[in-house]
Amino acid sequence: MLARFSFIDKDGSFEMRGNPKAIYQTMVEIRYQIVAAAGQKIRQALIIGTRYAVCRRQFQTVQGSKIERKIIDYQAHMFKFGPLLAESYILMLVGVELHGYRNQMNIEVKQGKFKTLNLLHHFTSGLKSLYSTMAYDGIELVRVNCGGAGYSAWSYLPQIYSDYSPVPVYEGDNTVMAQ
Repeated sequence: MLARFSFIDKDGSFEMRGNPKAIYQTMVEIRYQIVAAAGQKIRQALIIGTRYAVCRRQFQTVQGSKIERKIIDYQAHMFKFGPLLAESYILMLVGVELHGYRNQMNIEVKQGKFKTLNLLHHFTSGLKSLYSTMAYDGIELVRVNCGGAGYSAWSYLPQIYSDYSPVPVYEGDNTVMAQ
């Protein structure tokens, strides 16, 4: 019951202890972790997808050669994976930048100050909405682009997708969080 912030006596009387804003620190922390991990989840899927694309060969498109091309050599494949790789690094860098604000927030809350908490509440709400959707869609894009292998449990992509699928609704639906 978050006993540090509230108390119920034997008679059932409820009493708030400390500033109720401190409870938001937990929500902000969870949102921060979602934001910080989004890029890593995309990269995890991309590593598997890229390894597959380097090994998987399909179609004899080089004139005079009987060797099939690697699917990574197709522009359509790179058109999908290239921007996703760039997105994953941007997501990671923003997560790194938020880390300093998170540490500052934790120090301030212990001192009873909530300026950075308020700032991070707004930032992490919007970023959680955006980043969790981007990561979810990115993992699915990689999985689909691995063809049948992307649906095989051996690729580990279905596990990543399944594990990440509830993240967009943690801490609130993304439609509401974005507002």
